[in-house]
Amino acid sequence: MKREKKIIALLTSVTFFVMSMFSTACTSSDNRDNTSNTEDDYVLSENINQEDISTSKESEIKELKIDLSDINSEYAILIDSESGEIIAEKNGDTKIAPASMTKIMTAILAIENFDDMNTYFTMPSDAVISASSVGGSLAGFYGGETVTPLDLIYGILLPSGCECCIAAGTFISGSENAFVELMNQKAAELGMTSTHFANTTGLPNENHYSTVHDIALLMRYASKNDTFRQVDSTTYYTTSSGRALTSTMFSKINAIYGDTYVIGGKIIGGKTGTTDEAGSCLCSFAEIFGKEYVLCTANAAYSGLNVADAKTIYNRLGNALSISYT
Repeated sequence: MKREKKIIALLTSVTFFVMSMFSTACTSSDNRDNTSNTEDDYVLSENINQEDISTSKESEIKELKIDLSDINSEYAILIDSESGEIIAEKNGDTKIAPASMTKIMTAILAIENFDDMNTYFTMPSDAVISASSVGGSLAGFYGGETVTPLDLIYGILLPSGCECCIAAGTFISGSENAFVELMNQKAAELGMTSTHFANTTGLPNENHYSTVHDIALLMRYASKNDTFRQVDSTTYYTTSSGRALTSTMFSKINAIYGDTYVIGGKIIGGKTGTTDEAGSCLCSFAEIFGKEYVLCTANAAYSGLNVADAKTIYNRLGNALSISYT
C-alpha cells in the first residue's frame, strides 16, 4: 500500500511538472507573438506617419494659390527649392532669351572648376576688349590687372561683368567656346531640357535660349553651393586690388524699397538680366517662414519691374503661407 502511494505521488509530481513546462512555453510563445505584433504595428505606424508628412507637404504646395496673372513679367515661375515642386507659373516652359541670368551658370561652373579661389591671375586684355566691343556690361577690370578667381566670381554675379565671364572661361577651359561646352553639359545634367548656351555672358544669339523653368532649376542647384551663396547674397565687395563691386539686384531693390524683406522672410540673393530681346529679368531665391523658394521672371517692360515682381510674388507667397499656418 505504501508503495502504491509513493507511485501515485510520483506520477502526480511528474504530471504537474509537465503541465508547468507546457504553460511556460505557451506564455513565452504568446509574448513573442505580442512583441511581433507590436513591432509590426510600430513599423506600420511609422510608415503611415511618413506618408502623412509627405502627403501634407505635397498638399500644402497644391493648396497654395499664387496669382501671377497681373505681374509685369511675361514669363514667371515659383518653385520650392527643397523639392523642386512648381508652386505657380506663367508661361514657365516658353522659350526665352535668358540675358545675364546666363551668368548663374558661368559662376557656378567657375566655382566648381577653379582649384584655388585665392590664387592670382592676370586679367587677359582680350577678355576686356571682347566684352567692350559687343556692348556687354562690365565690372571695370582692365587688361593686365591682377585678379583672383574669387574676384572674377564676384565680378560675374554682382555688377554682371562680361569681361569676368570671358576671363573665367578662358582660364578654366582655354577659350570661351570650350567653356560653353561645359555649360551645355551641366545644363543637361541638371535637366535643363529647353536650354542651349552659345556664350558665357547671355548676350543675344539665336542659339542662346532657355526658359524661366530651366533657369529656376539652375538657381536651385547653384544656391545650394556655399561659395555661390556667399557671393550672390553680398551687396558690396572689394576685390584683392581694392576695386569696389556692387550688386545690381540689391542696389535696385534697396533704391526702390529700402530693403529685401517680404512677408515671413527676405530675398537672399539673385541675378538680374536685361537686353532688348529678353526685357528685364531676375532669378532670385528667398527664405520665407524657414523654407527657401526660387523665383524666375523674364521680359518685364523696363528696369525695376523685375524686382517689383519679385517683391509682389514673394509677399503673396508669404501671405498665403501665413494663412495656411494659422
